[in-house]
Amino acid sequence: FVDNLDSSVSEDLLIALFSTMGPVKSCKIIREPGNDPYAFI
Repeated sequence: FVDNLDSSVSEDLLIALFSTMGPVKSCKIIREPGNDPYAFI
């Protein structure tokens, strides 16, 4: 779980960053009006 993401962050960027630490099975960014984006990796 990653919170407080910048609105310009993409799923591809998160996968690239986290794949340096190990395999990434999935990545999903949740964007809700009025809240900063967050993601499940």
